[in-house]
Parts: sequence; C-alpha cells; structure tokens
Amino acid sequence: MENLQWATSHQLALLIVKDKHIHEGYWRLNFEMNMQALELSLNQQPPKPTMIAQIVRLGIMRVIPKGPGEIDEAIVDAEMENPSCGIIIAEEMPKHRPA
Repeated sequence: MENLQWATSHQLALLIVKDKHIHEGYWRLNFEMNMQALELSLNQQPPKPTMIAQIVRLGIMRVIPKGPGEIDEAIVDAEMENPSCGIIIAEEMPKHRPA
C-alpha cells in the first residue's frame, strides 16, 4: 500500500503538544481503551474466543523522568521540541497600528 503512512507515538505526542501550545515538561502519548471478550464466528466456522480492543480516547500524559535513562524515544521534551519563542501568532496580531 503506497498511500499508507505510519506515525510513531513520539510524532503523535509532538503534534498534540504543539496543538495545545505546551512549551515545558516531558509528555508521552496516552490511550484510553475499552476491551470486550466474546465468541465470534466467521465464515460459518465454529465460534472462537475473541477480544476486541477499541481506542476510546487519545491524548498526552505528563511524565516526570527520574533520570536521563528514563527518557526514551517515545517521550516529547516540550521545551526542546516546541520552544516558546515569543513570536506573536498572525491571528493574534492587531489588524492595524495607530499612527
């Protein structure tokens, strides 16, 4: 499948950090899941025990690493990867300046 693009948990967490304008702390992707067990029959075969996992919500969770070894590739360092640079965002700029 040429059109299939995968994202890592780090990339998804970074997107949320940027979207929420978070500029400090360490963050990790977090899932809330719902799991159901049932017996499922496909193609007129005898039913088999089955588990269905449903992602209910997706978000980020702040983590506090105990040391440098605790930071893995899934963790986003908001200060490094989404620094607050003090630039005014275009939509917040005044429409005209007084003379």
